[in-house]
Amino acid sequence: MSRNASKRLRKDDRKLFSEERRKKEEKSRADVFASVTNWFDSDCKVALPTELKKDVDAVLSLRYAEILRNPGHRETIKHVADEVQSISSRVSSLASALQEKTNALLAILHKCGIALLPDEVLAAIFGFVIELTVPEDTKLTSHKWRAAVKLSHVSRRFRSVMLACPRFWTNMNSSRKMAAACLPRTKGLPLSVNLTIEVHDEKNEQTFEPILSELLPVREFWGRLHLNFNSTYSYKSHWRCEYDTLIKHMLYRMDAPMLQELSIEYKDYTYYRRRQLNWDWSQWKTPNLRRLEVKSYFPFSLPGLVNITSLDLSISVDDSQMARILKEISEISNLQDLAVELLNAKNYPFLVLEKLEFPRVQRLKIKTTLKLEATDGIMAIKRSIFSSLFFPNAIEIQLQIEGCDDKSGPGSYHEAEGAFILHFNKEICCIFRHIHQFPRLERLYLEISPWDDSERDCKVHAKLALPLNMLPNLKDLTLRCNTRFDISEPDVRDGIFYRQKPPRVVGNAFPALNTVTFDVDVREASSAARWLGEYLVEMRGRGKWDEFRELKVVERVGKDLKTTTFPGDDALQWCKNIIARNEAWGTSKSVLL
Repeated sequence: MSRNASKRLRKDDRKLFSEERRKKEEKSRADVFASVTNWFDSDCKVALPTELKKDVDAVLSLRYAEILRNPGHRETIKHVADEVQSISSRVSSLASALQEKTNALLAILHKCGIALLPDEVLAAIFGFVIELTVPEDTKLTSHKWRAAVKLSHVSRRFRSVMLACPRFWTNMNSSRKMAAACLPRTKGLPLSVNLTIEVHDEKNEQTFEPILSELLPVREFWGRLHLNFNSTYSYKSHWRCEYDTLIKHMLYRMDAPMLQELSIEYKDYTYYRRRQLNWDWSQWKTPNLRRLEVKSYFPFSLPGLVNITSLDLSISVDDSQMARILKEISEISNLQDLAVELLNAKNYPFLVLEKLEFPRVQRLKIKTTLKLEATDGIMAIKRSIFSSLFFPNAIEIQLQIEGCDDKSGPGSYHEAEGAFILHFNKEICCIFRHIHQFPRLERLYLEISPWDDSERDCKVHAKLALPLNMLPNLKDLTLRCNTRFDISEPDVRDGIFYRQKPPRVVGNAFPALNTVTFDVDVREASSAARWLGEYLVEMRGRGKWDEFRELKVVERVGKDLKTTTFPGDDALQWCKNIIARNEAWGTSKSVLL
């Protein structure tokens, strides 16, 4: 065969092979199209072309013996399997390609979701993130600053939005580098500053954080300031530098016209050599100071005291400056909100205070810890303190009483009930001392927490008192208690030492309540229901029934709170139902026992 003839043959073969491949491709495309069409058109979801399905059904109907007798079936089965495999491969490739495109589109869509948010909305979201980053038990502004920095490093868009919002950079803590970087971004907004000052007991000197060299020159922009004084016996400090004398001079002559909130906390780590903090506030100029929070210390010489409208005081009952502090507070002419936390102590100094009035205070918060010891000393101090305090214009009181963690102290163990009996009613009687102490009070919020978190497994029975007979104008009462309780006056109301202070003056007032709110365990609410039922019946008998509007009952359903409202007669019926339910439960329990 000549060379030309050979080339013509190869050319004819290629044309033949190409034609065969084209026909096979068209058949595969037709089979895939027929499979998809049948899948959507048939009710039983057939995934094969009609003719191929017949071949598959024929193969599947063959018996094993028939296949063995006729070897030709093997070729038929292989052909049918290849056809099905070809369709499956093409459909799988199509599905994979579609999934890849879908994933790519979803990624773009996810970015578009954030990209389409206006800068104002994104900034609002960032604000929530920064605030929620800070732990509840700390006020360190460094947490907010770190959160702001992390957000600004996510992307160019995030950084642009963060830098355009000066309020995200106003939190100043202990880093000079942080302060230097953030100050230009604040654009004149009030700064939130957190500082620690070490007070060395050995030489009565102070050392300061280096960040002050950055912040003092811009003190006119300070809006909130938290000062933490740590008194230590040692003179060692990693903050010691040549600027301490200059910094102290500048801090003593503070001029902060934008300062609105000041927090001062004094921690004495010298233990057996407890000393008062020696700090001169007399030259501080804070004309816009409105809120003051102090712990274990009080800045008597601070000129800005006359302007504050809100004061949060945490003080030990054995503080030697107690009488002076209370008198100073009573002379603050603009004070409207007062919060006092009394901390228990081991010493029980004899304390007699002069009568003090707080004429401008409208809202009062009191927090104490129940602790009954053999001598009843702390209770006597509290009775003496509150016997001297009068709030003629207060309209709201929030009273929070916690049980101490010493189970040998705050009450007695009742063997019959198998529970600790905590006499919160005695603590309440220590606070409400005179019929004229709160003559205009309209809202009373009482919260009782028997134990701390580590003692929640202890069975507790609390004794409460509701001094309505000393609150003639009370309109709204809220009671929150997370344990079983009874409502009753204490047997011995003033304990011992009652001759060393003014006695408790109990009135006979009967306030017409508008609303009552119980945030209690309904299973332990029989005492509350009995008290309220008796009160409502007497209210109706006195002709004041029209003044009562509703009872609100707060229940915990899982992690959510459910509030149910019972107006008028429904409230009285709720009381009857709760009493009957608890009596029935008590009867069934006794039968089981």
